[in-house]
Amino acid sequence: MPTTGTHVRRAAAVLLGLSLLIYGTGALRSFFDDADCALYNYDGKLGGGMRTIQGRKYVVTLCGNGGGRSHFFGESLERVRLTIIDAQGQLLARRYYSVFWDALPGHHSIEVEENRIVYYDDDDKSDSRRTISMPPTVIDWIRARVF
Repeated sequence: MPTTGTHVRRAAAVLLGLSLLIYGTGALRSFFDDADCALYNYDGKLGGGMRTIQGRKYVVTLCGNGGGRSHFFGESLERVRLTIIDAQGQLLARRYYSVFWDALPGHHSIEVEENRIVYYDDDDKSDSRRTISMPPTVIDWIRARVF
């Protein structure tokens, strides 16, 4: 029968393993994140910037990778990174979605509603409407760092 010390060591090993997994996944994600806010800042085009929602201030940034500029095989989808940061500079949520710049009647800007931000994923074949609860949840905070 395992002793209490064994349980503590196992729990510590599991927590250390999970911490390393989360850190490693975040580092790997940032390696493949090709959004360039200096060259492809879409705050003006897609409705980002400083927002006040439920009395709290947030900064919503929308950055692309320039992929929608090449019309190779008629494709003009661009991957956009939507980031929500609080007034203290803490990352709260991050999403990636696709914008089809040549869509008719045009690309969708984000919408700020009473308790959420709405964005539209043009690459999704079903319902393209996606939401982020405001304020973002703990799951959003974790997802911003892992995925």
